[in-house]
Amino acid sequence: MRIPILPTALALACYAHLTCALLTLQTMRNLTVITDECREHIVDGSETLGEVDEMARALMGDQRLLRGGNEDEHGMEVEDSRPWHEGAPNLCLIPDFALRFLLIIRFRQTIAASLHLLCSFLLAELEKPLDLTLEPPEQNCTVTTTQYHAFLYSTANFLLPIQERQMKYRWTSQSAVFENLGWFQALWASRKTNSQDRSFIEQQIELYKEGSCFEKNEVLRRGVEVVEWLNDLIDMFA
Repeated sequence: MRIPILPTALALACYAHLTCALLTLQTMRNLTVITDECREHIVDGSETLGEVDEMARALMGDQRLLRGGNEDEHGMEVEDSRPWHEGAPNLCLIPDFALRFLLIIRFRQTIAASLHLLCSFLLAELEKPLDLTLEPPEQNCTVTTTQYHAFLYSTANFLLPIQERQMKYRWTSQSAVFENLGWFQALWASRKTNSQDRSFIEQQIELYKEGSCFEKNEVLRRGVEVVEWLNDLIDMFA
């Protein structure tokens, strides 16, 4: 489900009642790190290929998965030509299309798991109780803006490979990737996704309002851009 984007004036009016952020600058740094780690899981093709091999072996039992060897006349790959009575394992010829199918499954599972991990971490931060006794930390604008832009860069780098794989594999709205993208989008844009009744964008605005380190409405505008990207990405699922 798409989360509607509030017009700037209305959104600012909604944000006016906020008194204290739940997020901290350290939280944003931690989010940057975990976002980068989640992206690495998605783009690490060598790790994925290894997991596909393990999945295929699990499916085939004690038979051997054959990859990377010579092809027979049917286009199937043969890796070990020794007969079973000479100590070779039972040979199981796996066509390329089956390996590609397993690879696509692993891509989908990895993306869904990475999204779920990131959403779970973000939700835990948004659920932290509001403490009005805490004084907002003094911000060094150079450091604060640099770290904020690093977080946005990490978020964009995280979403881009998801978009590229969705364009290639065309997963449906029944997939876990779609479900977790919707969760991620809602955490950014909706107050209803956590008990504190404040969206991630709202909490960022409150966090960064101290120190006047950003241009007027910059944090809101950039947050809306992320949600609009998520909306477009979600619309790619049939």
